[in-house]
Amino acid sequence: MDGAVWPECFAQISDRIMDVFFRFGEGVTESSPEPQKLFKLLEMSAAAVRLRPAIFLLFDDAAPDISSRFRELQKLLVQAASRAFSALEILTDPSPPPPDASVPGVVRYIVNFLKCLVSEAYAPAMAHVLRTESLWKAGFLSRPEPDGSLLREALARVLEALQQIVEAKRDRYRDRVAAQLFAMNSYWYMYMRTRGSELAKIVGEEDMKKEYKAATEEAAYAYQVEAWAPVVRLLQVEAGRETGEVAWVVARGKFEAFVREMEEGFKRHRLGGYKIPEKDLREQIREAVVGMVVPAYAGFLHTYSVALQGRVFPPPDALKEKFGRLFDGGGGLVKAREVADPEPVPEEVDTPGGVRLRARRRMELIRSRDAAERGFFSPDEI
Repeated sequence: MDGAVWPECFAQISDRIMDVFFRFGEGVTESSPEPQKLFKLLEMSAAAVRLRPAIFLLFDDAAPDISSRFRELQKLLVQAASRAFSALEILTDPSPPPPDASVPGVVRYIVNFLKCLVSEAYAPAMAHVLRTESLWKAGFLSRPEPDGSLLREALARVLEALQQIVEAKRDRYRDRVAAQLFAMNSYWYMYMRTRGSELAKIVGEEDMKKEYKAATEEAAYAYQVEAWAPVVRLLQVEAGRETGEVAWVVARGKFEAFVREMEEGFKRHRLGGYKIPEKDLREQIREAVVGMVVPAYAGFLHTYSVALQGRVFPPPDALKEKFGRLFDGGGGLVKAREVADPEPVPEEVDTPGGVRLRARRRMELIRSRDAAERGFFSPDEI
């Protein structure tokens, strides 16, 4: 074949074949920018980078239009990938917050999305997209930022946007107890699922720990204040101000109010179906709540020990056990008959005032423990 004819034939044949290739790639880049499309776009962009030397070698001289169109396709892929990633930064979630205060799907989605993005399979392609976009904006004569800095800043922006989503959902709760549990669960998930990961290494392990663990602790404290601080305030006493029958009336009034608030708190948790899915977090919160409420109850019994001599009150350990049942399983969904398992009644039991209860008092103790099955305990059993 004549040397002048062959390049023209090659160009015409190649143009038809490559046109299918280009139209497919261009069609992908023209679709709506959605985060879930980012990985496919990065795969295509990485493939284009690998193909570039061969494409230019084949077509730069024989079919320069193909080389030019390939360059344009690379540009479109970078732009499309950049738009898909940017969609994460403005992502919103209009769905209502979980009624059980569990971690919402959007938090799980974004955390796992970013962990996948920084994996060896996608991180180089994402860094290439960010570097190219940065050069386009700043000009090719400018000094580009290191790839690591560009990727770190981009990931940090998405994580900041995720925090805004969590806070927006937190504000939508009418139930403030659920709101604090929701924030606590969400931030703990973000901390634990990124700890020690490549994502944390890039963004900054200590920075993420400081941000999300601190946010978890803040929400956990707010939960304790919302749910149990009002109960503790009911038990605040000033020793020695009342004596005799007056002290007994005051003690009974405080105790009845305490019982009502306690049962209301347990009922709220039971009906709300609140969940703390992470076992280690659930155990920490249980210990914190027990440490907040049980010593206050024990102090109340001690302060009014003289006024309460000869009368039966469930011991602090009974309250501690009920909190254990509330938090076991994450949601506190405990059947009424599971609230308290009566222990064998001893022959003698010490009251807070030190008075010994003998056999004639055992029936009163049994009635008190039966009441624990209906609730924590009943004021009528005092």
